[in-house]
Amino acid sequence: MENNMVITLKQQEIISHPIRSQIIMLLFDQAMTAKQVATKLNKTAGNIHYHIRKLYDHGIIELEREEKKKGIIEKYYRSKAISFSTVDNRKQDTNIHSQYAATLTLSRDELQQFEEKLRALIIEFARSSVSSKKERAAYAFNSTISKQIKEGEK
Repeated sequence: MENNMVITLKQQEIISHPIRSQIIMLLFDQAMTAKQVATKLNKTAGNIHYHIRKLYDHGIIELEREEKKKGIIEKYYRSKAISFSTVDNRKQDTNIHSQYAATLTLSRDELQQFEEKLRALIIEFARSSVSSKKERAAYAFNSTISKQIKEGEK
């Protein structure tokens, strides 16, 4: 299993759903059934099965194993990666070094902690860039955090 997987724009669309992002995180650490994932996320098994099917059909997760228990076949799924990037041929013609995107589900406190850590990381590297004599190139870093609007919300 690799940490990063190159995906298509359609796959990017599939993984951008917040519940699917949570499923990917859970299934990266260990293989689980839809029922186990549903329990962890406090969702219905049917809801989670729907999202797992979408992720499976689009090659984001894989079936790791099947176990037969009391006549029922339990399917254990695992994420192929935890980080994803798209092939962008435009990068070859520009000075873009790398691009990152993620869908996170955070509480207000976690969002505040995330922003504080991100700011601290930027400041740490900005300070080191003036204190070191190593050869350097200038890079611009741009970041946007936006709340995803659920269907039916405005």
